[in-house]
Amino acid sequence: MSTAPGTRRWTRATIATSAAGGVLALSGCVAVTDDGTRLSDWTTSVGAGWDRFVTEVLAPVGNALFAILVAWLALAVVARLITLIPGIRNLRMARRTGAVLRAIGWTLLVLTPIITVLTTAFAEDNFFTWLIVSTPLAYAAVGTLGVGLATRSRLDAKVITTDGEANEAWSIDALLQVRKVYSEELRGHMQQSGSADLSEFITLADRSGSGIASAIAWVVQVLFNATPWLLQVTILDGRSAVATMRRNGVAIGERELDLAWGDADADQHRRLLAFAAVFAAAEMESRYRDGRGFDRSEGWEAVAMRRLARSAKGDERGHYLARAGVAATPTGRWRR
Repeated sequence: MSTAPGTRRWTRATIATSAAGGVLALSGCVAVTDDGTRLSDWTTSVGAGWDRFVTEVLAPVGNALFAILVAWLALAVVARLITLIPGIRNLRMARRTGAVLRAIGWTLLVLTPIITVLTTAFAEDNFFTWLIVSTPLAYAAVGTLGVGLATRSRLDAKVITTDGEANEAWSIDALLQVRKVYSEELRGHMQQSGSADLSEFITLADRSGSGIASAIAWVVQVLFNATPWLLQVTILDGRSAVATMRRNGVAIGERELDLAWGDADADQHRRLLAFAAVFAAAEMESRYRDGRGFDRSEGWEAVAMRRLARSAKGDERGHYLARAGVAATPTGRWRR
């Protein structure tokens, strides 16, 4: 249904007149109301009421939330710093115990600032209440969480090629090799490092050139990318490498890996990574009270050689079997 042009003009004029009247009314350019007050006085009272609400309610609540947020951040950073203490960074503990400590620590970390703000707000002596309530909770939170994070069994890998550059693809391959060792030899599960999305965020923030972005990336990495274990493999040539295991930033084991097969120009990095993966699994399991470990009758090097023999043929296979202390049978299988 169409509207006549005259009707549309009348509607627009009515809307414009109403709007102008509303503006004039709120600005005080109106007559006095029946009770003797002006509308401008009413709007002034509304503004004053809102100012009181902001001052008496929103501002205190905002300050309290800000204090809680800062306390959460401070406690989390202190807990991460505890993992670097010499007596804690290489602590031998059961995995289950570490998981329980992390659960308790995160719970205390979340509750401590909230309890502190609430108790301090209603206490007569704020400092005494803060000292009695907040201090023990804070120590308990950072202590339990710090130990729990330090004993976490999460692993990351870094592979450095012969040209001195880190190879991301080979690093991922190294993690996959360690996972295979856990699933096939130890019948267990390995925790990998943080998600790819987090790593990409940190990389992009660092490349942005912004100091604030880099600082935020550092905080995120400290709080959420807690990976105590690092397998670093430095490829020396086509048949040898150096594997280093780090826990909470400190090297706890280092081995030179030599396949003793092929020449220095050969491309055998996958075999070297498989060799290093067994070393990494052995080092990790030895640092946990509930670690599975390999068969005591053979060391980790024998396990590594046995695994390499599975993917080799001919003389190379016999070479690895001999190093593992195993003799090949006519059927192609091996025995001790």
